[in-house]
Amino acid sequence: MKAKMNLRRALRGAVAGAAFGAMLASLPASAAEVRLGVNDVGRHGDPFAGRGNPGTFLWNALFDPLALPDETGTPQGVLATGWKIVEPTTWEFTVRDGVTFSNGEKLDAAAVAATFEWLLTEKGRASVVGSEFRSIDSVSVSGPNTIRIVTKAPDPILINKLAMVYVVAPKAWADLGIEGFNANPSGT
Repeated sequence: MKAKMNLRRALRGAVAGAAFGAMLASLPASAAEVRLGVNDVGRHGDPFAGRGNPGTFLWNALFDPLALPDETGTPQGVLATGWKIVEPTTWEFTVRDGVTFSNGEKLDAAAVAATFEWLLTEKGRASVVGSEFRSIDSVSVSGPNTIRIVTKAPDPILINKLAMVYVVAPKAWADLGIEGFNANPSGT
């Protein structure tokens, strides 16, 4: 029950963040500044530590997941252009080509895998987001823009849960650490 509540909360945050992002995208190019009044944007040093508002507004504006559910709940690709279940416990994702992080790092399958690999560490699994992915057994790169996620058991809602996973610039994440990354995040 708790996992369902966390997933619902994360999906609500993702939808709210997507709406905020759409609002930003609709602004005229001449808009020099956008102000959003919130009481706190959170003290977490990483986008995996929480999914509550108002912090999600900030993280949703900076980062993208592989996929997000649309208003009907149907998964739509964001950083992924496609996916398929190749075995009951194996998902294969094609990562969008031509995307770079704000620090110039290239988004590719290795960058996506690095995010998931961190979530599979002890510290990553202890995070709010990482705790939702205990079903993942491994993540591997199977091509420049292809990753495979293997789960311990079939996970038919994995694609919807991926809305919680923001892909971070792997070199910046590793070099800066959580606190340094919080001070200078690199998003897509």
